[in-house]
Amino acid sequence: MILSCNNITKTFGTDAILSDCSFHIEEREKAAIVGPNGAGKSTLLKIIMGRLPADDGTVTISKDKTLGYLAQHQNLSSDGTIYDELLSVKKDIIALEEKIRETEQQMKNATGEQLDTLLDLYTKMNHQFELENGYAYQSEIVGVLKGLGFTEDDFVIGFVSRITLQKAPLDFVKSIAIAHQKDARIKALLVGEGDMEEETKEAIRQNGIEEYIRTSPFRNDVPDVLHAINVFCLPSLWEGLSIALLEAMAMKKALVVTPTDGTREVITHQESGLIADFGQPEELAECYLTYLHYPEWIESYGNAAMAVIQERFDSRRVSQQVIEVYYDILQ
Repeated sequence: MILSCNNITKTFGTDAILSDCSFHIEEREKAAIVGPNGAGKSTLLKIIMGRLPADDGTVTISKDKTLGYLAQHQNLSSDGTIYDELLSVKKDIIALEEKIRETEQQMKNATGEQLDTLLDLYTKMNHQFELENGYAYQSEIVGVLKGLGFTEDDFVIGFVSRITLQKAPLDFVKSIAIAHQKDARIKALLVGEGDMEEETKEAIRQNGIEEYIRTSPFRNDVPDVLHAINVFCLPSLWEGLSIALLEAMAMKKALVVTPTDGTREVITHQESGLIADFGQPEELAECYLTYLHYPEWIESYGNAAMAVIQERFDSRRVSQQVIEVYYDILQ
């Protein structure tokens, strides 16, 4: 026997994620844990590795065996980061625009030949930006906003995920109602599909916020949608490492999340995002309003979140981690 799990039970609040889960793996056996998102696969693995306590049950590992574990492996196929992959189409234009802004700042303190050199560079970069239709990139984002029924003055909170119990869409709807009552600029976009769609739409109607929260099925232009929102909210009751969250981090979005195992791996409160407690729409609403009233935090936390993506999810780093896991197992 290599591994034995007996009657493993784990709940989050009133939701039972694992209930009397039992199995064992013998020498030379190969096993796979298969299930839909939110079924508890990551939770079970964390319990086996001792990274998360079970509410009940036991895990037994053979004394002469070593377990290798790679958390949330990302199947990247190039040498770029998730940020590079997500923005590959518009990456050059965005980078050029950032360089133009940096040069503007340098020109403020430059004189003589240095200023002449910067002016020449600035002129060339602006010309290139126009040739590549860089200004249309900004208008595309405005177009997405208008297409979704928002204006440039709205402060849009985005929910881009499956609409299921795990993702707590009703908490999101309630939080928008609370926040909008305190500041009418707060609007929301809910993108996704799932078995709680009708219940969520009914909650929107009951809260009287049909005019302030837009709903949409899953879209193919997720990067454009993420660009169009001001804050990305993931109020999950339990969660592994959400791909939607990583995408938002890669887009430098301001983040409001709950303290699930996955989010705590990558988000630090008041450093790379804001964390509200489970099932507390009032706390979610306060987080939105904090970003609205302190817009400098949006840029600061967004940059910090993107830095985490670049540091931890570069494909070369992930590949090295895979190699190290295999090396540890084979020793």
